[in-house]
Amino acid sequence: MSVLTDIVAANRLGQATGIPSWCTAHPQTLVAILSAYRGDSSPILIEATCNQVNQFGGYTGMTPPAFRAFVEAIARAEGVDPARLVLGGDHLGPNPWRREPAAVAMEKARAMVAEYVAAGFCKIHLDASMACADDAALGDGEMAARAADLAQVSEETARRCGGPMPVYVIGTEVPVPGGEVAGSGAVQVTRPDAAAHVHQLHREAFARRGLKAAFARVVAIVVQPGVDFSNHEVMAFDPAGATGLSAAVATLPDLGQKARDMGRPWDFGKAFDESAPVTHIHPVASHGHHSTGNIWLKVNGEMRQQADLTDMIWNVPDTIA
Repeated sequence: MSVLTDIVAANRLGQATGIPSWCTAHPQTLVAILSAYRGDSSPILIEATCNQVNQFGGYTGMTPPAFRAFVEAIARAEGVDPARLVLGGDHLGPNPWRREPAAVAMEKARAMVAEYVAAGFCKIHLDASMACADDAALGDGEMAARAADLAQVSEETARRCGGPMPVYVIGTEVPVPGGEVAGSGAVQVTRPDAAAHVHQLHREAFARRGLKAAFARVVAIVVQPGVDFSNHEVMAFDPAGATGLSAAVATLPDLGQKARDMGRPWDFGKAFDESAPVTHIHPVASHGHHSTGNIWLKVNGEMRQQADLTDMIWNVPDTIA
C-alpha cells in the first residue's frame, strides 16, 4: 500500500493524522514549503493542476516530467531527499479544453493523465465535472463514466511503466480550480445521500471497465463541506453543518478497505457518533459468546455483506471489549 493509503487508513482508525497537499508551481513558495521539512522525515505531497502542468506545458510551461524534475531540484537544494516527495495531479480531466467538443477534450485529457502517471505522479484526482463545448447537460452518471475512462488510461500506463499503482480521488461536486471566481455567500453542504449516490455511480462506472481493483484504491471523494473561497472572501467553515455528511462518508464502502487489510476492527468504517446496533441484547451469562453463526449487513434491504462469525479477524469477546 502507498503512503497515502496508510495515512487515510490510520485516520479512519481514529488516529489524528493527515497530510497537507501543497498545490503550487511557484518556486519561492516551494522553497518555503520544502525548507520547513528539513528537520523531519514526513512524506511531502506536492500537486500540480491540469491548467498549470500538462502535455502542452500549461500556464507554467511545464510538462509533468519537467514539473517533477523542477520540484526535485528544489528539494535537493533545500536539503530534502526527493524520495520523500509524493506527487499528485489535481483536477485531471478535460477542463483545460472545455471549449472544445467532448471527444476532442477527452482525448487530450487521456494523453495528459497518461503523461502524469508515466512521470511518477501517484495521487490522481479524476475530475470530469466540467462540461465541454457540445455538452448540453452533463449529469453525474456521465461525469463518473468519463472519470472511469481516465482511470483506465491511468491503470494501463502504470502497469506499462512498472510504477506504483495510483490512488484516486473521485467526485462530481468539484470546486472550480483555483477557487470560486466570485463570492457566493453561504455555500451548500453536500447532502449525505448525494455523496453516496455519486460514490455508487463511480463504483459502477469503474466496474463496467473491469476496474474494481482500481476502485479499491479510491482514497477520497470530493464533497462540499460548507467552506470555499473566492478572490474576495473566505466562506467560514461550520463543522456542525457538516456532521451528517462526515458520518455518511465514513460509512461508504471501499474507503475503509485499508482498515481491514491492516487486520484492524471494521467498526471505524461502519460506525459514527451516536450510531449503535439495533437488536435484542442477550447476557453472556445465559447465552455465552457465539463463535459461529451467520452475520450480514443490509442497506435499505439490499444485501451488502454476508459471512460467518468464523470469518472475523477479531472474535466476539475482543470486538465487544
